[in-house]
Amino acid sequence: MKQTKANRRFVLFKESRLFKIASIALILGACLTIGYFYLSSHSLVRNIYEAETRTTLIEFKKAFLKNTVDNLISQLEQEQLINENYFRQSVENHYTSLMYALNLPCSDFIETINSEFELESSGSSDNPKWTVLVWDSSGTILYAPEYCEGKSLEACLEEIKPRISCYKILEHADMSCLFGYSIEHVKSTTKAKAEAAIKNMHFELGSYVWVDEVQNYDGGDNYAIRRIHPDLPETGLMYLSTQFKDIMGNQPYLAELEGVKRNGSLFISYYFREPNSSGISEKIAYARLYKDFDWIIAMGIHYNEMDDYIASTNAKALGLANSKTLQMLAVLIVLVLAFITAMLLWEKQLYTKSKAIMEQELNTDALTGAKSRKFGISYLEQAFKQFNKDSSLTAALIIFDIDRFKKINDVYGHVEGDRVLKEIVLAAAAAIRSSDIIFRLGGDEFVCLFNGVNENSAKLCAEKVLNAVAALKFTVKDTQLALTVSIGLSRFLESDSGYIDALKRADEAMYASKEKGGNTLTVG
Repeated sequence: MKQTKANRRFVLFKESRLFKIASIALILGACLTIGYFYLSSHSLVRNIYEAETRTTLIEFKKAFLKNTVDNLISQLEQEQLINENYFRQSVENHYTSLMYALNLPCSDFIETINSEFELESSGSSDNPKWTVLVWDSSGTILYAPEYCEGKSLEACLEEIKPRISCYKILEHADMSCLFGYSIEHVKSTTKAKAEAAIKNMHFELGSYVWVDEVQNYDGGDNYAIRRIHPDLPETGLMYLSTQFKDIMGNQPYLAELEGVKRNGSLFISYYFREPNSSGISEKIAYARLYKDFDWIIAMGIHYNEMDDYIASTNAKALGLANSKTLQMLAVLIVLVLAFITAMLLWEKQLYTKSKAIMEQELNTDALTGAKSRKFGISYLEQAFKQFNKDSSLTAALIIFDIDRFKKINDVYGHVEGDRVLKEIVLAAAAAIRSSDIIFRLGGDEFVCLFNGVNENSAKLCAEKVLNAVAALKFTVKDTQLALTVSIGLSRFLESDSGYIDALKRADEAMYASKEKGGNTLTVG
């Protein structure tokens, strides 16, 4: 009974004006106290913040500079491997296409080689990307690079082979032909792509990547050529000297060269002109040597830009601190409303998430993880409509199915067959671009749509899928299966009445690949 009366009194007190005034006063007092201590400690915190921020920001920027340059070099290495593989495949393709010439008479064989590699009658190649050497059965040289002029066959071969990245030798009855791509041509192709990519790279706070190409690792005048400098394009192809000094007497080029020679990379500080200004301030840079190209790739940032950032951040922080103190009162008033709003938003988010999950399940093939047939057909319809409106929005598609898939199911069971489907979809998905899609048309037939590609690019995309599947290592009960697919390729044409026409051509081309024995790409 006593407890009941006490509870009733407490409820009445809470409902009274005195309780409300006391609650408001308590809240205001808490806010004012917090605000006072917050503002009084802000000056101390600011000093600590400036020192710690500067140290942290420098370390962060150093990490950013290093990671950017290292990633760029990794991309260069990857691009170089891609180019080497491309040129190696090109040599193989030319070798295959020239096999018929081995049965031709000598004069026709020579004419075929002449036409294939654009050789001059004088005996040297007029096509700088190819290195070609032709000799007869007696060892007499018929065609050779200029640097082999006057040398014996053995001397020519010793001179040529270290200079070429990949090559093949055609053995005719009465003569032989060595052909391949020079290492310098492969490198120059990669360099050209890299230069274009670097020139188009943009960073905040006045940062940029520049490249110097070393001509003499001993230093001195003209030790390097300025290959790329986005901030000073007028210095392109300018010669550099290790004797150069900044306004503080530092020799940045000498320190850079010695550093990359000793450790491969280094951080360096020096004084340099500020971006878009005639002012000069201290700059920190990271430089790394890419020895394959003799490139010193570097990236830097001025210290004063970091100081300006810290000062700007402090000003914002002070203004924010003052405004936040006043906002605390408003926050307490709207807290209940915010809680209710949050609950409503949470419920809405749950509904939206559930809906998104359902749509994802409908758009995804449950077995393979590829897009569903319904989604894929809809996507094809939309892609063709866009192409119909603007024929420059080119698109290509392939249909592929698994060679001898029925035999896999019959011999090893449907569980292993399902695993084969999944592995092939994963391999194909990894081979295509992120902007492309793959969907299951039915059974073991799948469709890939490549947006914005021309005929050659479409074939390259399709060949990547073909090669990715062929490279799979699939083992069932200690037996390794060779998995391959047959692919049919087609493109949207202005004469098509709908995507069905392109799909039909790809389907017919796929069956043509089947008739060729599988593991083949046929263009429809």
